[in-house]
Amino acid sequence: MKLRWPWQRNARGNRQDRLVFCSTPEGLAWLRAEPAGGRLRLASHGELARDGQTDAEWTRAVRQLGLPNGSPATAVLPLQAYQLLQIEAPVVPADELRAAARWRAKDMVNGHIDDVTLDVMRLGQPGSQVQGHEQMFVVAAPNKEVAAAAALATGAGWRLAVVDVADNAQRNLQHAAATQMDLADRATACLAVHDHKTCLLTICAGGELYYSRRLEWDPALLARAERAAAPAATAAPALPATPDSTAHHYMLGDAQMVAAGSDIAADLPHDAPRSFSFDDPLLSADDGLAAFAPAATAAYTPASAAIEFAADDTPRMVIELQRSFDVWERSWPQLPLSLLMLQPPGEATHAASVVAASFLQEQLGLRVLPLDLSAGLDLGERPAGTLPPLSLLGALLRDRPEA
Repeated sequence: MKLRWPWQRNARGNRQDRLVFCSTPEGLAWLRAEPAGGRLRLASHGELARDGQTDAEWTRAVRQLGLPNGSPATAVLPLQAYQLLQIEAPVVPADELRAAARWRAKDMVNGHIDDVTLDVMRLGQPGSQVQGHEQMFVVAAPNKEVAAAAALATGAGWRLAVVDVADNAQRNLQHAAATQMDLADRATACLAVHDHKTCLLTICAGGELYYSRRLEWDPALLARAERAAAPAATAAPALPATPDSTAHHYMLGDAQMVAAGSDIAADLPHDAPRSFSFDDPLLSADDGLAAFAPAATAAYTPASAAIEFAADDTPRMVIELQRSFDVWERSWPQLPLSLLMLQPPGEATHAASVVAASFLQEQLGLRVLPLDLSAGLDLGERPAGTLPPLSLLGALLRDRPEA
C-alpha cells in the first residue's frame, strides 16, 4: 500500500476544511476544522464507540456522522500503533534510502519486517549530526494498522490523503507555540499526555523534530504540585542552615552532591547554558528560588540556586526528564534548551497546568510553561475535559508554512 506520509509537504497548501481522525480503544475520534481569519478554527469534533458492531454496521454508523463525503482526510496513528526508531542515516543515494533503512531497522521492529509499513524522515535540520553522524527517524507501523485506517476512510467516504503520527503532531503544536514566543529557532521541549497513562516528550528546533521519548505519566503529579504550592501562598520556605540526612542539597547544573549518602548523582543535571528570568510570573517572590536572585530580573544560571529534595521523594518523572535532558545536552551542546512546555491530561484545568508547570520549574531548574494550544488553532471557549486528542489537533497543522 502506497500512502503519502506527513513529512512529504503539500505543495499546494490548500486552505479548505480539514478532517483528521484516529482509532481509539473504543472506536473512532475525529475532528474537523475550517479556515477563519488566517487561522484554523475548530468546527466540530467527537468520538464514536463501536460497541461490538459488525463491519457493515460500523461503516454505516461512521457515515451517519454527517462529515463531508469525499473530503481529504488525515489518519493519525495512536502511539501504541507504531514505533519511532532512530538510526544512523545510511550513506546511500536518495532513491535507495528507504531500502537501506529497512534493512538496518529489521532487527529493531516489533514483529517481522515484512509485516510492517516503513518510511523515513530526517532528524533535525539539514546537516544535523550526532557525534559526527547524520541521524534519521524510521516510522514502523504494522501493515494491519495502516490498512485499518485506509479501510475506515474508504468506508466513510473520505479520501485518505496522508498518514500521520503523534510525534509529528506534537511537534506541530510545539513549534506553533514556540513561534508565538519568538523561540522558533531555539531548542524547546514539550511534555504532553496523550492518554491517561502515556505521555510524549519531544525536543524540537527550527520546526524540526530532534528527539522523542515515551514516558509513563505520573497521575499524582498534579496533586503533588498543588500540595507544594500551598505553603508558598503564605510564606517562602526557608532552607535549613545545615544539611541533614533526610535532604539532598545540590547546585543546579552541578553533579556533586553536598549531602552525604547520595545515590542519585547520576540523575542530576550537568552544566548547561539554560537561562530564564526571575520576572517570569510562574516564579514569583513566594517561590523558594526567588530568594537566590540578586535582583528581580537577574539572569538565572544553573549554579546560582539550590533546590532541596527529600531523599526518597524525588518524583520519578522529574528524574526521567532530567535524564532525557542530560542526553540532549551531551548530544546537542550547540542547542541549549530554552524551556519546557507542559500539557497535562485534557481534563486538567488551566490553573492546574500553571501550578504543575511551576512545580516542574522548581524541580528541574528549567523554565516551564503550559503548552499554548491556541497559538496555531482557534479552539473557542472550551471547558476542561472537552479537549480533542492532542494528536488530532497537531495533525491539523502539518502542512501549514510554520509546521
